[in-house]
Amino acid sequence: MKKLLLGVAIIATSFTGFAQVGVGTPTPDASSVLEVKSTTKGFLPPRMTQIQMDAISSPTEGLIVYCTNCTPKGFYYHDGSDFVSFSNQVSFSTIDIRSRTERIWMHYNLRAPQATISSLDGAAYVGFY
Repeated sequence: MKKLLLGVAIIATSFTGFAQVGVGTPTPDASSVLEVKSTTKGFLPPRMTQIQMDAISSPTEGLIVYCTNCTPKGFYYHDGSDFVSFSNQVSFSTIDIRSRTERIWMHYNLRAPQATISSLDGAAYVGFY
């Protein structure tokens, strides 16, 4: 009897080890642990102050929270040693040459291989403009 119960417990544990959780969907994607699906509502992550965020005991790398009083206010992730703002990860390099052409060149959204150094910089020209 003990062997039968042990066998059932092992089988039950193996089934739950491969389960996915779906919120708003009966069939979550097999590659996800959690799938949230909605066309009328959003996902609300944990919201906390900076003091609460910094008080998290042993935060794991990749942990995401929304800081309500940080500067800047917004999403933060743990990089393995500290919480980092998502907004610090976006940057654009521009050169303002309006005096000659009335245009501002941004190489990131144009997929140029490098930032424009001057209006004559052919290496920064691309066909997406």
